[in-house]
Amino acid sequence: MAGRELRALRLWLAAQVIASVAANWLGAEPTWQARLVALPAPLILFGSIESMLRIPGTGDFLSRVRALGTVAVGLAAAFLSFRHIGALGAAGDLNAEEQIALVLVLDGGMLVVALTLLMVNRKTSRPRRKARPQPPASTVIEPA
Repeated sequence: MAGRELRALRLWLAAQVIASVAANWLGAEPTWQARLVALPAPLILFGSIESMLRIPGTGDFLSRVRALGTVAVGLAAAFLSFRHIGALGAAGDLNAEEQIALVLVLDGGMLVVALTLLMVNRKTSRPRRKARPQPPASTVIEPA
């Protein structure tokens, strides 16, 4: 994938994070404390995803723990985000199905782009196999 396309994907991911943060902010109770609590979930999710993208795992134990941690953070962020974005949808007179769709559009889109970036990163960061060196041809010296 060309650098230009990769930058476009990263820009799209950043736009989706901003939209998720804004929706979480607007969907929280209208106190500064509640809105402050609503902000970190999508930002922490974004930071976790970025760490996995920039430093690919090696398949060892710590890499697996980090991946599980990212999944746990993602599930917690999804739970909190669902609550806040659902409240925003309810304030906009959306029914329950539309509230779910709103959450999927905002946070699900962020997840899809993040996974796409992860796939691209893994595809481009794998070292290519080097051809095995051929053993030197044996030289036979014929007696004269």
